[in-house]
Amino acid sequence: MLGYSLWALLGANLATQVTLEVPLSFYNMAQNHRIDAPEQIRVTLIGSRARLRSVDTDQLAIHYDAAMLSPGKQPLALSGQHLLLPDGIRMLHYTPLNLAVFVAMKDS
Repeated sequence: MLGYSLWALLGANLATQVTLEVPLSFYNMAQNHRIDAPEQIRVTLIGSRARLRSVDTDQLAIHYDAAMLSPGKQPLALSGQHLLLPDGIRMLHYTPLNLAVFVAMKDS
């Protein structure tokens, strides 16, 4: 019993990874623009087991400011800030690594 309690107490603070599919969403998008981009991005998060367990994974999404994009095809670099992660959790990596989006004018 003591061994299990010690394992549970110490194990909650060990770094752990979790990989999830999260939606890619854009804000501040111009009314006359269309963005062709993947709907989902696979992200790997790292943090303590306790912190990762506290994250509502159904609410996670990548939020990207479309005002930073210009027309045409361009690479999109992501960071943990785009996921609005709580302290103690960070994004380790994401795929596709060569993420690109295409911004075009909407058809009238």
